[in-house]
Amino acid sequence: MLLSSSVRISEHDFLRDPDRYQKGIVVFSGIDGYFAEFLDEHALVKDGLLTSARSTHKAVLGRMPSRGINVHVRLGDFISREREEPDGVGCLHVRQPIGWYIEVVQKLRQNIAPGIPVTIFSDGSNEELRPLLALPNVRRAWFGSSLGDLLALSAANVMIASGSTFSMWAAYLGRMPVIWPMGQRRQRLHGTDWEYEPEIGSEPVPESVIALIRRRLYE
Repeated sequence: MLLSSSVRISEHDFLRDPDRYQKGIVVFSGIDGYFAEFLDEHALVKDGLLTSARSTHKAVLGRMPSRGINVHVRLGDFISREREEPDGVGCLHVRQPIGWYIEVVQKLRQNIAPGIPVTIFSDGSNEELRPLLALPNVRRAWFGSSLGDLLALSAANVMIASGSTFSMWAAYLGRMPVIWPMGQRRQRLHGTDWEYEPEIGSEPVPESVIALIRRRLYE
């Protein structure tokens, strides 16, 4: 009843003069600027989210490996690269090949720890993810809700991301080293610590990034 009958206020009007609006529903829409306006408010946003979340969602934080790599594979409504326009290098909303995730996982294991646990979060089917799930010590996780998955994904020591805002939210909340597909990092989320967020194609993971990840995992 409130949603259908209350006065609606745009976020821009509200933020210009909050005291003017004592009743109504503030409507937030769009993602212009992504995290730019609250990039440095990470602790406040995370605390507010955890405070308001139900305990069932927060319980997932205790069910993740103490050391591990989380992988977000966005498929769903993303188009396959076969349908990408010829000049669309780096365009958004495109599926990253499963082989890229496999290659990055293997590179990290070769340089850090061969058996480190890897947890997959995805909206794809098991068949679509089969080559990735076939790697040793790789499991798929689903915690019953988008919020549960987001909190679990953000608990990674290191994350291999997709070109998705879901990956961005996990990176923003988790403040972990993040490896992005080439051309898919929409925004740096660690401020001046740019080395925490490299874009990787088929080249080796930079040694500076490997060193950061080792410290994150073992110090």
